Parts: sequence; C-alpha cells; structure tokens
Amino acid sequence: MGLVGPVELLVLTFPGEHLAGSVVDVISDVVTRGDVTILDLLFISRSADGTVHTRDLDDLDDGSDILALADLTGAPNVLVSDEDIALIGNSLTPGLSAAVVVYEQTWALNVARAVRDAGGEVGLHVRVPAETAMTAMIASESQLPA
Repeated sequence: MGLVGPVELLVLTFPGEHLAGSVVDVISDVVTRGDVTILDLLFISRSADGTVHTRDLDDLDDGSDILALADLTGAPNVLVSDEDIALIGNSLTPGLSAAVVVYEQTWALNVARAVRDAGGEVGLHVRVPAETAMTAMIASESQLPA
C-alpha cells in the first residue's frame, strides 16, 4: 500500500431520512476537485420508536439523496466499526438521521508526495480545532492598528 493522507470521520446529522441536495452537491464538489477521497460512507437513522437502522450505499433506495455520492466512492471499505455505528446510532434523537463519511484529505497526500519527491518530509501535521483558530484570529484582529 502506498501513502495515505490524513483520514477523518464526519457525522452529518439531519432531521428525517434525507440528506439535503445542497449538502450532497458540496461533498460532490470537494471530491470531484480532488480535495478529498471518500473511503467509506453509510447512513444511520433512528425511527420515532428508537429503533436504529444502518444502511450502506448498497442498501439505499433509489430515491435517497445520498445515492448521488455512490459514484464518488471507490471500492467499499469497512472503516466504521460496529461499535462506532452503535455509538452514533444511539446518540441520535428519534427522528434524526446521520450520514457517516470517512474520507482521506487527498490534497494533503498530494502535498506530502511533492515534498517527498523534492527530498523533504512533512515534519509536523497538527489539526487545530476550529474554535481555537477562531479565537486566535479574533485576538490577532484586535491587535491590528486602527
């Protein structure tokens, strides 16, 4: 196996059992541009009676909005464990659903390859939480001369 870029799991929750077309469009866009590669994708819903249902792309109805992402996924991977599925499903409020997307940050992989080809190496890769970044940016703006 070759290099792998940073891999992340994203859980998108929404009411009912439909992922908005606008969300599908944005995900499709970042995949088509080559910024990310979807490694695993599944759909979890919790009915009004509390029953959790899990479906992967093969189990979805033809009318499901998330099916639009099927063409963007490679060979199916099983990267979301049964424990992950249970945790996500049990955390959903009845009547909510979740799209679970495991993706590789392909852009970072491409940068790492270019750096290695140039004889360098990635010395450090740290994910900064959004809240921390926003706080730092707000603080730096308040220090700029008026």
